[in-house]
Amino acid sequence: MRNDLLLWLDLETTGLDPEAPGARILEVAAVVTDEALVRQGSFEAVLQFEDTTMISSLEPRVREMHERHGLLAECVGAGALALDEVQGELIGLLAGCRMAPGTAPLCGSTISFDRAWLKRFMPKVNGLLHYRNIDVTTVKRLARMWRPDLIEPKKADRHRAMSDILESIAELRFYRDLWLQPQQSEFPSPTK
Repeated sequence: MRNDLLLWLDLETTGLDPEAPGARILEVAAVVTDEALVRQGSFEAVLQFEDTTMISSLEPRVREMHERHGLLAECVGAGALALDEVQGELIGLLAGCRMAPGTAPLCGSTISFDRAWLKRFMPKVNGLLHYRNIDVTTVKRLARMWRPDLIEPKKADRHRAMSDILESIAELRFYRDLWLQPQQSEFPSPTK
């Protein structure tokens, strides 16, 4: 079993509050990487929207965004999966990558949002993860404070789960390569 894995996750949802009446997950994407950010596996799915009348009750901004990107149409399409199927597929992804239970932190951008939805709708997946999060948004905020001159990577703002994850991974690579490279020691190591 591996304990060097990271689970990158992004959810597209019906709103901001997982406890709101009618709240549901619309799309899930996950990428498992190792600590070097090399992909070990991935999964993405659109979830079924059985009651199409609920689409009209979505907050207008949310409905417009998901209609513009085609997600709502996919949620009522033939390829959409049930929530239980998606949770099973995510558990299968983690098992297939040989993730040791309880070791992988949840990673992404503003990941506490996704963690709250996971806890409510996919508690079995959440239970397999470490309690810690790696949030790229935190690194971005620190960069803006400490290096206001830095030109940060641009995001496409697609509001689709897989593209959002891949952008988050690329963004963390950018900050890692900029700041977190091993430093040369001031003192050379002794030679034999």
